[in-house]
Amino acid sequence: MDQLRRPSVAPVGCLLVLLTTSACQESDTVTTTRNLLRPGPMAMACVGRAGDAGVQTGLPMDRCPAPEDQNVKCDAGVCGALFGMVANTARGDVAFFRTNISGEPLVDLDRSAPGFGFVPVGKLPSDLTATSDGCRAVSVNAGSCDISLIDVPGVIRLASGQLERPGGGLVSTVVPHTAAGPLGARPESVVIVPGSVPDKADEQLCKLQTAYRAYVTFPTCGLVAEIDLRDGKILRGMKITKDGFVADDTPTCPLE
Repeated sequence: MDQLRRPSVAPVGCLLVLLTTSACQESDTVTTTRNLLRPGPMAMACVGRAGDAGVQTGLPMDRCPAPEDQNVKCDAGVCGALFGMVANTARGDVAFFRTNISGEPLVDLDRSAPGFGFVPVGKLPSDLTATSDGCRAVSVNAGSCDISLIDVPGVIRLASGQLERPGGGLVSTVVPHTAAGPLGARPESVVIVPGSVPDKADEQLCKLQTAYRAYVTFPTCGLVAEIDLRDGKILRGMKITKDGFVADDTPTCPLE
């Protein structure tokens, strides 16, 4: 089934497309549905306010309440709330939802438009994870052979009206590549390299760019690659063969 193409700029709400053939013919109005559509991988992140300025930022998971506790956990002036994310595989976007609340759990990124506004990523997201500092969510997209990074606190600030919609958007996309060019293979799963997540004081804002790295699998060519999420560069790889493991820092894969 053909899907309406989502804009690649800042997170938006419903997209309304009017298809008018002529003044004498009937006009069809096509709108995208704003609910979950073939939901797939999920991730969780802790976001909250900290410090005298009440800055909203990413937080470690231990700053958030346990599922059976209250909605917000406050400790020494740091208040964290737990948010979930689920990828809509058929539409190529990520929905945010609140945990442990009564009423509507879905986070609406555009209250001026009907339905819910979600976060556009690449085609057919196959896995979703979050960095341990709560600053970024990472989606690997099998349909577009790329990786999307989502500014998690920025999305929550936008939804609450604390942040105007930024011109550069809250999502960045990188393409896995070597010096020879794009890898061109479909990623399947992702794990953030623990040592790439920097220490951050609770009251500090998330940096605009951090040297996060991730292990990403590419099943078609039996590759596990360590990727710099700032630009998509493959730092090193490991090919899995019938005879064992082979290190390959300049891997190639069949184009998909």
